[in-house]
Amino acid sequence: MQNLRWLFVLMLAVGLQACNLDQYNNSDPKTLTDRRAGDPYVYGDPDGEPRQALTEYPDPVDGAARTKKIREKLYAPMSPVDFYRQYITIQEKKDTQAAKESKEADKQS
Repeated sequence: MQNLRWLFVLMLAVGLQACNLDQYNNSDPKTLTDRRAGDPYVYGDPDGEPRQALTEYPDPVDGAARTKKIREKLYAPMSPVDFYRQYITIQEKKDTQAAKESKEADKQS
């Protein structure tokens, strides 16, 4: 019974302490301060040029051709026949994959 009282007192103290947390949990612009305000490492020089990454990567050898293929695939107009062929191909791949998985499951059983 004595332990229960101490537990109650402890819970009451923690609960009352938690009521005071509101002073740190607010978004009032008057009380918010940025501890790194004006730090050039974080914000850079306001009047200077923007800093860029120092590492420059070379362009890939087939970069232009690859970019062209991607653009053609994404933005080229597709006829309904081509769309249907692409859809059928995707469905056939899904069906063959499902058939392989079911065969493997049958072998394991």
